[in-house]
Amino acid sequence: MSIMILTIWRMNAWEKLIPSVPQKRIGGRIANEILMSFRKQKQNENTIYLEDTLEVNNDTSRLSLKDSIQDDFELQEYCELQESKQELARLISEKLSGRERQIIVLRYGLGENEPMTQQQVCEILNISRSYVSRLESKALAVLRREFEK
Repeated sequence: MSIMILTIWRMNAWEKLIPSVPQKRIGGRIANEILMSFRKQKQNENTIYLEDTLEVNNDTSRLSLKDSIQDDFELQEYCELQESKQELARLISEKLSGRERQIIVLRYGLGENEPMTQQQVCEILNISRSYVSRLESKALAVLRREFEK
């Protein structure tokens, strides 16, 4: 690093000795690039990367930061959840009537919809809120019973 600084000083001194050639500031441009590189390194000196080596064993195997971080992702739970979602979608389409299916989809935001309140659902379907509540309760009971089989 001290060699680089000495080189930069020499480049700046050269420019001061020959002021009649301002167009040929090649040394100044190089010095500027080197200084910008130093600044960038200084900005990133506190950056930690997952590939950073924490320690090297005798057999040259490396331990990186990503090897030492706990991963909470559980593949089995994720697969079970996906299977449950598929099963629920199948039960909704097979076991519920058209209106019950519509209420469940609207109320719980299934199929890329936003979840809605019972009041919003009753306004869309032009039925009373109490009827929406009864149909929703009946549909949930059917789904729960079928899902637990």
